[in-house]
Amino acid sequence: MFGKIMPEMNVPRGTTRPIILPRLEFSPGLPASPGAPGTMLTNRKDILQCGPVSLWIKTVPDEGLWKYFGNYDFARSVQPLTPAEASRFDESVRHCDFFTSVCSSFFCSRQTVSAWAALLSSNAWDFSHAELRVRLWLRKVGAEATEAVVAHHVDLLRTKKSPIVLHESDIAEALRSWKETLHVVTMRCVGYDYDFLADMETRWRKWQAVQAVP
Repeated sequence: MFGKIMPEMNVPRGTTRPIILPRLEFSPGLPASPGAPGTMLTNRKDILQCGPVSLWIKTVPDEGLWKYFGNYDFARSVQPLTPAEASRFDESVRHCDFFTSVCSSFFCSRQTVSAWAALLSSNAWDFSHAELRVRLWLRKVGAEATEAVVAHHVDLLRTKKSPIVLHESDIAEALRSWKETLHVVTMRCVGYDYDFLADMETRWRKWQAVQAVP
């Protein structure tokens, strides 16, 4: 999830703070600890254009608590995942060269493929990955994915008039064979805002106190 904290709620007051809450099942290369580098799989472009973004990650996936990891700059890798990298879906080794912003090897589990398959098979509008859904469907039905055709079907998706039907198995097969791709975004910590964290912790304690009142 990508959003913003409005100026009246942010610290320092009067400034808007972009925040992002990526999920490990979609991007197993997320930073392992606050301030650490990492990578994210996404085709979003808006996160590349708003300066440092406050990163929050669930340190325990099954729990609801998110942890502040710092303020991060994002940069899209020179190339998306290659077929050779995608073929390592079942391996458990990851190494990324953050100085050249090229992911030389990437850990992606079957869970990662399943998570993306479930997301992309949904009929809910998702502008970030609409083009990917269209190309997957056009490939499935044997149609040519020209720029004009893709744009037309993206508009149909947006207006909920699309004939596109994608099953999770269609998407999983395409991702594993890497007929379509996701981009690698490198993540570099550029600062840690302790005043912001203290304010958020205070708000959290107040919220917990309110919830505890019978």
